[in-house]
Amino acid sequence: MDSRWIDLPAAGGAASAQFSGYLSLPPSGRGPGIVLVQEIWGVNEHIRAVADQYAADGYVVLAPDVFWRLEHRVDLAYDAEGTAKARALLQAVDTAQAVDDLAGAADCLRRLPAASGKVAAIGTLEEVAVGLAGPEAA
Repeated sequence: MDSRWIDLPAAGGAASAQFSGYLSLPPSGRGPGIVLVQEIWGVNEHIRAVADQYAADGYVVLAPDVFWRLEHRVDLAYDAEGTAKARALLQAVDTAQAVDDLAGAADCLRRLPAASGKVAAIGTLEEVAVGLAGPEAA
């Protein structure tokens, strides 16, 4: 599996502002894109494994780090301590900025040579996912 962290330009920030996203490519090297919206525990081992599985099925998958403005590459465990920190991050994240960052990540994904141009978004960070889909999806 060809997977790695890549840098993405931040929405509405300085030209040098960047954040990370976990990119996983399909064995064929090309396919439709998926923006995989993280859970509240960040782009952790589970989300990276989900990205790799979708890539194995033929998709170009990008899982952007939604919490980057608070803490880079959040990778929390599914335990009481991890969940408490995850909930605190969720309360602190600026949803509008996160939606803008995800939209920017989708644009970057569309422009990757490996992506066919079609991009879908899936995930469970509800406030952000609904914002990315638009008010008609709510």
